[in-house]
Amino acid sequence: MFLNRLRLLYSIPKSFALLLAFHCSRHGFATLALSKGMPIESVSRVLGHTNIVTTQLYAKITTQKLDNDLTMFGDKLSKTFNGITMS
Repeated sequence: MFLNRLRLLYSIPKSFALLLAFHCSRHGFATLALSKGMPIESVSRVLGHTNIVTTQLYAKITTQKLDNDLTMFGDKLSKTFNGITMS
C-alpha cells in the first residue's frame, strides 16, 4: 500500500497513517459521489457534516464533471431555442 510505504519512509506513526487513510477515503468518496451527480446536500449528510461549507472543502470539481455540466446546459439551452445551435 502506498500510504504504508510513505509511513515507513518518513517514520510516521501508524496511528497518524490510519487517520490519514481515513481522511483520504472520505475525500475520495465525496469527490466520486459529487462527480457522479450526487447532490452536495446528500454527500454532506452521508459524511455527517452539520454545515455544508465543510463538505465544500472536500468537493473539488473535476474536468469531466465540468464538461458534462456544460454539455447538459448546452443541450437544455438548445431545446429552449428550438434546436438552434450556438457556436
